[in-house]
Amino acid sequence: MIVNKNTSDKELYKIIKNLSNNDDYYTKEERESIIINELLTSKKEITYDYLMSKTKTSKTTIVKDFALSEKWLVDRNIKVIKKTRVGIKLEYDELTFRNVSLEYIEKELKQANYQKIYNNFYGSDFFKLNLPMNNYISYVTKNVNVTMINNFIKKYENDFLIKFIEDSFIKIFLYLLITIKRISEGFSLEDKKHKAAL
Repeated sequence: MIVNKNTSDKELYKIIKNLSNNDDYYTKEERESIIINELLTSKKEITYDYLMSKTKTSKTTIVKDFALSEKWLVDRNIKVIKKTRVGIKLEYDELTFRNVSLEYIEKELKQANYQKIYNNFYGSDFFKLNLPMNNYISYVTKNVNVTMINNFIKKYENDFLIKFIEDSFIKIFLYLLITIKRISEGFSLEDKKHKAAL
């Protein structure tokens, strides 16, 4: 079908729908974020096929995107282990994992207003994050009392007569979220090397 000035909106919608194949489309950056998110949260090995289904891409595309995600992780001292017919897992020390998790959140939220994100934890604001980040925030906050963390930081400020600037408060808040989540999953800073997939 040829599109011209006489093409109706309904016809144009059909053309676009056919071109998009009704699938979601992710940018390269979103696919990389999905890959990192899946690697950081997975309790078992993940495969290229699994990542292809999550990102709705071809194997060629996922291999290229994975290479960039792998580089990002390796640059931060997280080892990516790939085993043929088994899958991909991460190896790291616990402190590195926590710092990388915080950096991943910060990287994804670099354009966001921290106060809106913080308010989102309490339900006072609705702030839509990208899908991988929503999933990661859900993972980190699941079964964690965010009010307790907030009160702890405020008590610390009062006890030591200091006031954190907004960015610092949010970073401390996020780091404590990550730490509590990891401790609740049985991870300790004494864990020198941990394989993400058990």
